[in-house]
Parts: sequence; C-alpha cells; structure tokens
Amino acid sequence: MTNPKMTESKTLLLVFSDDWGRHPSSCQHLIKHLLDRYDVLWVNTIGTRALKLNWVTIRRAFEKAVSWFRASKGRGQSNSVNQNNPIVLNPKMLPSFGGHTRRRINKSLLIKQIIPELKKHNGSVIGISTVPYISDLIGELPVDRWVYYCVDDWSCWPEMDAKPLRQMESELIDKCHDIICVSRALQDRIFQQTGRNSVLLQHGFDEQFLNRPRSTKLLKQYPGRKILYWGLIDQRLDPKIVTACANAFPKDSFVFVGPKANPFPELFSPQNVYSHGVVEYSQLPALAMESSALIMPYLDNDVTRQIQPLKMLEYLAVNKPVVARNLPSTAEWSDCLDVANNPEEFVKLLKKRLEKGITSTQRRARKRVEELSWAKKAEEFEQMFLG
Repeated sequence: MTNPKMTESKTLLLVFSDDWGRHPSSCQHLIKHLLDRYDVLWVNTIGTRALKLNWVTIRRAFEKAVSWFRASKGRGQSNSVNQNNPIVLNPKMLPSFGGHTRRRINKSLLIKQIIPELKKHNGSVIGISTVPYISDLIGELPVDRWVYYCVDDWSCWPEMDAKPLRQMESELIDKCHDIICVSRALQDRIFQQTGRNSVLLQHGFDEQFLNRPRSTKLLKQYPGRKILYWGLIDQRLDPKIVTACANAFPKDSFVFVGPKANPFPELFSPQNVYSHGVVEYSQLPALAMESSALIMPYLDNDVTRQIQPLKMLEYLAVNKPVVARNLPSTAEWSDCLDVANNPEEFVKLLKKRLEKGITSTQRRARKRVEELSWAKKAEEFEQMFLG
C-alpha cells in the first residue's frame, strides 16, 4: 500500500518494536492510544533470536520474507481505539546482529530505509524502542529524543542471541535520553549495571476485559472444568507445575491459548493438557468466561523474575480465580490472586480456588485494577516523555 504523507503539524513517534498486529504487546497497547495525537512510523523488528536450524527460526524467517515481498510499508491493521493506524515499515535486514560486520550492514540497511520516511515529516521526531539494536542508529537518524522502553531482559530470554543483545543494550542505555521500565526488577538491573535511573511504568489492561461477554463455547471440546492460560507458550513455563496440576485434576482440561515458541516438550505430555492455538485478542474475555480458573505457571529464574506479565491485569479484570508462580511481579498482587512457590503449593491453591472461587477480599482488592487501563497508562507515558 502506498505510504501517505505524514501530517506535518504532529510530532512523529518513530517506534522500533515487535511486529505490529502480530501479537498483543505493551508497546502496541500504548501507541494505539496515542494515534489520534501523533503520527507514528512503526518499524517491525528482526534479528534478536540466535540463529539455529530449528522450526521456530525457519517459520519466523519465512514470515519475515513474506512481509518483505508483500510490501515494505503500509498502514497497520489493528483493533485500535480509532480509525488511525501507524505507518508500518518492514525493513529488509540480515537475520542477526552478532558480529561487527552484521551490525554494520544492518545499520546501513536501516538508515537507508528509514531516512526517506522521516524526510516526509517536518516536525519533531521522538524515537521509542523496546529492542536494543537501535543503539547503532542513535546519532545517525534525525531524531530529537530517544526513549528506551525496557520490557524484558532480552539477553536472558530462551533462544535469544544473548551476547550481542547485552552489548547493544549497554550501548543504548549509555546513549538514550530516557529509560522507562515495566518492572522494578528491570529498574534495579539497569541501575546496578549502568548507574542510570529509569522511570517505572507498569503494564495496564484493555478495558474490554471488564465486560462480561456471554460464553462463545470456544472451549466446549475440552472435557471437565477448563483451567486456562493465554499468552506466549515458551520455555518460561514450568512443565513440572503443569504436570502436577494435570495429574491432580485428571478429569479437567488445562488449555493453553497462544503461539508456541519452542516450549519444553514435556509441557504437553499429560493427556489433559491441550494447545488451543492462537485466537483473536478480542476473544480472550469470552474464553475467560468459559474457564474455571486462570493460571500463570512460570518457572522461577532470571527471566521470569524481571517480567511484568501482560496477562496479569487482564486475568484480574475478568474476576476469575487466578493462581500464579510467586515472582516479584505477582507478589505485588498477592491480595488479588494466589501465589505458589512450587508445584505442590500450586496444586493445593488451585484445588482451593476451583472449590471455593475467589474470596471476597480478593474481589475487593481487584477494584484497583480498574484505574490501570491502557488509556490511562498512555496518558502517563505522554506526560513523562512527550509533553
């Protein structure tokens, strides 16, 4: 699709993040609520995964190749809060940033593809990135201010190319004007490693989860009570917790909704654990209404201790029982949900919630979630960095 000329009177947000519309993300939620006040050039990412000859890498490479050949840029498709969508750029790049040569080539490729788009805009430009590789672009693009929106420690994530990501993030933190973190653990890590202070902006939730849609029977094929997880299915999930729960409730179904990113194979070993696949984001509240409980069976490791699960406030907003691994992010909400330190505790707490539902104390505590919508988070973000 032809890229229309950007509005000259608005500030342009140049955003580097996960592919627009591919999966819900905090950055997409924020930007959707700013589209009526800012022009947005969204640059889809590539190159954070370590190169391996496996199905995940091959599938991702194929998706990228298709996006390049269909169109290098166009209007993003999304369920945004208005009729506007960002201009989305799918830059052609090498599939890795490992080594100086690949970094130099990717830097050159990105500059050549982004600058022509920026020249269509005569106003100020603010760069926002959730990925470290833009460290090479600071000082090379006509951007007035750079904001690092730190949503994860990518160097600790399963399958990621840790060494170059760690190096590029260190360079980015040194160069950027502002740092925003989604968890206190990420703030502490950045301060300990670099001495830089950051601003905390934790995740919000989409207000559609406050509605109580009628059941759509999307989970009717699964027997017994439905214990539901939605989100990325990867190696952050603990197969020991899932197996213990599945064995404790053999007549019920543990349904995992979302894309798979090379999870541990034993996660789906029990016969009553199912992979439902990807559904539209708008269908999640209806799925929640069909469930008896919602779970976050994460491992306790360096990655999960720093995350701020996007699903957590969504879970709480639908007023279903929630059992989660005891992590810094979930401990903050321990008055709203149940937290477990090991598989045995997880089973015990899940049994209690399946039998008794959420407590009146939890229900009252969850009222504060209503003040944390993505619309309000976007207002906070705007006041912090765009005012």
